[in-house]
Amino acid sequence: MTAAVTAQLQRLFDTELDAARRTSRCPSIVAAVSRDGEQLCSGAVGYLTGRADGPSANAETSYRIGSITKTITAVTVLQQIAAGRL
Repeated sequence: MTAAVTAQLQRLFDTELDAARRTSRCPSIVAAVSRDGEQLCSGAVGYLTGRADGPSANAETSYRIGSITKTITAVTVLQQIAAGRL
């Protein structure tokens, strides 16, 4: 992937990440996209406290897992099915 395409992908990712944060009304989101083990883009938007005077989210931000474990398990199972392992 060329540097120009990578930069364009990162700009699009940042725009979509911020739109997702506003739409979901989450105070912050940290996400990354990878393909074949290579990280294509990553980003962090919003504030940890939900207030602009609070600390900003960044790549090192940790979140409590809460009740999303069912989603993670479902994605993992579907990946295993797609790979023919289940």
